Amino acid sequence: MRTGITRLWLILVLSLPALVIPGPLARAQGATTWSSPRRIPAYYNLLKAPTLVADQNHTVHAFDAEKAAGGNVIVYRRWSAVSGDWSAPVDILLFGEGLAGMMGVQLDDSGRFHMIFYSGEETQGNIYYTWAYAANAGSAAAWSEPAQIAPSAGPLVAGALVAAGPGRLVAVYTGLGQGVGVYAVHSADSGQTWSRPVTVDLADTPGLTPVAFWLTGDTQGRVHAVWHVANEGGQGEEILYARLSADLAAWSQPILLAGRETDLENMGWGSIISVDDRLIVAYQDSYPATRWVRQSADGGETWSEPVRPFPYVGGYEYTALVKDSSNVVHMVLGNRLPSPETYGMWYSKLVDGVWTPLEPIISGPGRPDFGPCCPRAVVSQGNVLLATWAHNVNNEYLTGAWYAYLHLDAPELPVVPLAQPTAWPALATATPTAIMASPAPTRVVGEVNGGSTTGKAANPGTNVYLAVVPVVIIILAVLAVQQLRRSRDESGRPYLAGTPKRK
Repeated sequence: MRTGITRLWLILVLSLPALVIPGPLARAQGATTWSSPRRIPAYYNLLKAPTLVADQNHTVHAFDAEKAAGGNVIVYRRWSAVSGDWSAPVDILLFGEGLAGMMGVQLDDSGRFHMIFYSGEETQGNIYYTWAYAANAGSAAAWSEPAQIAPSAGPLVAGALVAAGPGRLVAVYTGLGQGVGVYAVHSADSGQTWSRPVTVDLADTPGLTPVAFWLTGDTQGRVHAVWHVANEGGQGEEILYARLSADLAAWSQPILLAGRETDLENMGWGSIISVDDRLIVAYQDSYPATRWVRQSADGGETWSEPVRPFPYVGGYEYTALVKDSSNVVHMVLGNRLPSPETYGMWYSKLVDGVWTPLEPIISGPGRPDFGPCCPRAVVSQGNVLLATWAHNVNNEYLTGAWYAYLHLDAPELPVVPLAQPTAWPALATATPTAIMASPAPTRVVGEVNGGSTTGKAANPGTNVYLAVVPVVIIILAVLAVQQLRRSRDESGRPYLAGTPKRK
């Protein structure tokens, strides 16, 4: 019984809306003032921070894939730039057994979300597409039935999506069609139909696989992509760039931005942003891994020499690049100071062509429950920067995804209310006709945070609520009368024992 009570208290502590890191960890001081870093409530993906999308109504929408009983789910939640609070998580898509991964989400000018994701086996699967109005994104029933838009994806789960103008969506992914390589599909009618896959680049050496895609669009309607090619040991070998023409007709020949020169180098994780008439790419390279930046002033035709903007080191995945309403570029990245060794999540911005010195959003000595990495960032309403990150540690009780936000010196954009749909979406269609390699994922029936609880059996989050209630009642009864001494196999027990936790 003592163990059960201890575990209950642990659950109650971990379910608090926010948790501030104690001890010697510091947040930025001086030129900028970030909010106190806190953990996103009820967030159970221990490896990745959520994908963030901002509307123009003071709201950031967050998506991630999490484990659930019987498979995986894509989870949705919202963050308010006004209150700073997170909504309750909602399961919107349910996967069966096998691999699943969300690859990208975009919000278009009509107030609709477009999402692509992978579903399949360990070495091969398919890319699926679904959409929903942002105003109803917190309801599983608001999302269209997933439609397959690209077969033969894999062997690794990697891809990205970008909105490239009104009605235009472009997706790239790792595929197997004509060999392991980079493939792309696009839609010119807001996702109702999709092109057949085209080959962007093929791996020219056995054992190499393209991964870690990042896309951006420019003011001329072109799409720019960066990715790195990994070897069988998971190490990056080279970083590549390619461009899709404004008419969506052709991809350029890939350009090598960086290549591995020694076995010790740790390279990869390129990110790209378009601002004014420039392209900026940030990536990691060298030994020990450090951040490098290259720029292009001619739409990706030529690139500047690599510049190392900071004396920090460490391979911490992507550098998050965003811009505010004044077109100032901001950077959020995981890195560490080598002496004394200090881990952290850091911030810089580009001023007159120079990156400002890194400021800590959070920092401290490395320890088993602390190792900020893998950031995601977005600017809300043009002047609020929200950053999220995971921890490069494996401790399910002390980690998760964390966040902080910063008010920027930039004009606030006018509010644009989200479109209010009058009906649920119809089934999306797709032109590829290949046979599905695995059953399509399904929408989870019901609303967790909207009041309706129909279809509870299909909703893993609801099941956990129902399972925990009797456990709490039993524990309280034991404390009150001290008569119930035997162990009971309640449906909530696996949750307490550490299997995948749900809302």
